[in-house]
Amino acid sequence: MGSDGTSEPAPAPARGDSMLETRTRELFARWRGGDDLAAAALFELHQAWLADQVGRSLGPKLRTKVEPADVVQDIGIRLLRYSPNEQDGALERFRGLLRSMVQHVVTDYHRRLIVAEKRNAGPELQIRSDTGMAADPPRGQHGSPSEAYERGEGVALARLTFWFVEPERRDVIALRWWYDTPFSELAERFGADEAAMRMRHLRATQEFGRVLAKVRAALAQLPPAEVELLVEESRGAPASGSGVDSRVLARSRVARFAEFLAALKRLAAFIGEPLHPLADGWPRILVPSRADAPPRDRGCAQDR
Repeated sequence: MGSDGTSEPAPAPARGDSMLETRTRELFARWRGGDDLAAAALFELHQAWLADQVGRSLGPKLRTKVEPADVVQDIGIRLLRYSPNEQDGALERFRGLLRSMVQHVVTDYHRRLIVAEKRNAGPELQIRSDTGMAADPPRGQHGSPSEAYERGEGVALARLTFWFVEPERRDVIALRWWYDTPFSELAERFGADEAAMRMRHLRATQEFGRVLAKVRAALAQLPPAEVELLVEESRGAPASGSGVDSRVLARSRVARFAEFLAALKRLAAFIGEPLHPLADGWPRILVPSRADAPPRDRGCAQDR
C-alpha cells in the first residue's frame, strides 16, 4: 500500500522484457501467416533461454549421454512442425509452449536411453533428425519408391514424394513396405476386409507413383539451389560431432529446416498438389512396439 492508503501500481516491465515481448509477438504473427523463416528466427530469439531450460531438465545421467545442443535442436525442429495457435503468441504463453516441448523431448530421450541400455547399445545414443523419412525407401516392385533407385535418382526423391501423399495412403504404404504388415492386420487396423485392403494398398501405390512423376518433373525445372535444398534435406541432415561447433550446428539445422519447409510449400504450388506434413518420427510412430528399431530396408512383401 502507498502512504495514502492506495494500492501500489504494478512495476513497469523492464525495457529488455518489453522488447522481447514485442519481437516475440511480431515473429509469431508472421509464423502464423505462413512464414517458416519467422519461426526459425523465433527459435533463435529464445534459444539461449531454451538451452538453459534443457540444461536443467536433462538430469546428471542423461547429460553424460547426449549433447544439450542436440536436444535444443530437436526442440527447434519440433517447433517448426507445430501449427501455431493465436493464443500462444504472448511471451509467457510461447515460453509455456517451449517448456511443454522440452518436457516431451527430454522424456523421449530418457526413454531412448533406457531402451539403449537394455539392448547394450553402448554409451552413445544416435540422434536422428525428423526432417525427413526415418529410413531408406524399400527396393521392390513397379510403382514403389524403388523406381527412384532404379533410375539413379536416389533415396531423396522417394522421401520427398511422401510429403505430397495423403496421410492414410502413405501410412498404408509404409506399414506394408517397411514393416511387412500382413493384409489381415492392415484390414483390422483400417476397418476394412482383406480384399478391400489389398485394393486400397494398390491404389495408394499408384497414387504414390503419380505424385512421384510430378515431383521428378518439377525438380528438373526448379532452380538448382532449390533442388539442392529439397534433395539434401530429404536425405536427412548430417549428424553432429563432425568437428562443427554444436551451437552453430543447432542454429543452422533449424534455420535450414525452415528453408526446407518453405521450399516444400513452393514445390506444392508448382506441382499442384497439397502438402501433407510428416509427423514427428514417421513412419516409426505407426508401430509403437517397434518404434526404436528402424524400418527394414526391403521391398514390397508378396501378398500372403
